[in-house]
Amino acid sequence: DSMSTALRDLSARDVKNKGYRALKKRDAVKVVIYFAGGHDDGSPESIVLTKTDGTKETIKEYYQPSTYVEGKGFVREPYPEDVREDAELAEILVRPIYDRYGSFAGDFYVTGTCTWDVINRLVTVSDRTEVPSYYNEEIDW
Repeated sequence: DSMSTALRDLSARDVKNKGYRALKKRDAVKVVIYFAGGHDDGSPESIVLTKTDGTKETIKEYYQPSTYVEGKGFVREPYPEDVREDAELAEILVRPIYDRYGSFAGDFYVTGTCTWDVINRLVTVSDRTEVPSYYNEEIDW
């Protein structure tokens, strides 16, 4: 699971509101997240934030190690202080992708974008999904 326990416990609406507040603090008008995956592997490839002045900034996703705790399962360690703000924002921004595709498990391949429109408070996911087709027919020889 790519999500911290604190974020996982929030509703999608609460995550969206938290995301919009964080993006407004950064003077952002839009974020586009490019992602790809399928066949049990996938993730966001880049997170590009556009500010009101038109400048772009890339936000990096950070790996958050976890430790097994008896009775609690795997517990994620806190992000290092020097990357915490970006890491937590990235975690919020990619949530719609993981909510939709989970671990990207299944017999498909998808590429797409997740766009946060800060001005209109709208999050959209656009994708192109390929599903392999199989053809099997018994023939009489």
